[in-house]
Amino acid sequence: MKKYIASILMAMMPAAAYGQNCATPPSCAELGYTKTAAVCNGKTMLKCPFDNTKVYCDDSGSSEYEPKVGDVFYSDGTYDDHIVKGKKAIGVVGAKKTDGRYLVFALEEKRDLKWADVEEDVSCLQNVEEWVDSVDKDGDSNTQCLLKQSYATPAAEYCNNYKTEGTEKGDWFLPSMSELSLLCKNVSKLDETYALLELKTLESGSSDTYSSNEQVYTKYNGTKYNEVFVIRFHQSCYTTEVPKMNSYPVTRCAMLL
Repeated sequence: MKKYIASILMAMMPAAAYGQNCATPPSCAELGYTKTAAVCNGKTMLKCPFDNTKVYCDDSGSSEYEPKVGDVFYSDGTYDDHIVKGKKAIGVVGAKKTDGRYLVFALEEKRDLKWADVEEDVSCLQNVEEWVDSVDKDGDSNTQCLLKQSYATPAAEYCNNYKTEGTEKGDWFLPSMSELSLLCKNVSKLDETYALLELKTLESGSSDTYSSNEQVYTKYNGTKYNEVFVIRFHQSCYTTEVPKMNSYPVTRCAMLL
């Protein structure tokens, strides 16, 4: 590893000479920077000086470190079970989905956002009367569906536009009810990390949290209702629904590893 890094650094040193002699500098791949930050999660990374999206990390003699529920997620794509000095925390690893990917929950929440400006049925979302986990598991595609509506969907727009150090527009989304349920099952572990980061814990809140799923049902008198499912982290993961045009629930975004 040390020998390889040394050869990389030596290859980088004559950069000025390349400019003076009009020679073509080596590419990132030629210098050994052939991986991405996501692939090198949890490992020591070197970034290519010509393209910071290309990185190098050593795979020899070690197994990939899997994230754990409650790990702090950092802006450089790494995660750890403690605060790492000099790194920027941007989320908490909250749950592992059945497809093997990990959910990261944002550190911040946004208040005073409506779910939508109208209470119409969203045709690209699955209509259900009562929530069951088997209905829908993909908040990312739900968010993209909401963004395609002809009217404003402020909660989904907020998460799609949400950016932190190390992430860009489109990396975060409004989580589905299934994803919120997974996160809520681990709420005590998540709250330990939020407290470690000196942030307000989920269970200390007093507001509903938006999902990206809607509820459509007809009452006995024939009145049709179209609302949005929410979860209450502060009330043992209680699930209910609220009108889409209310603004008292909170919006907290998620992303996938």
